[in-house]
Amino acid sequence: PGNIVLGLLIYFIAALVIPDAPSNGRKGSHHSEDDSVIEGEFKEK
Repeated sequence: PGNIVLGLLIYFIAALVIPDAPSNGRKGSHHSEDDSVIEGEFKEK
């Protein structure tokens, strides 16, 4: 259990330090998600 907690802590810190990390907490392995969302909004309008 200790390793799981430590891993989550490291993951959380990494997510804060590196906002565009592959695992952003929203979609696991979708690392260009933010870019596609921004592009989608611009293209739709």
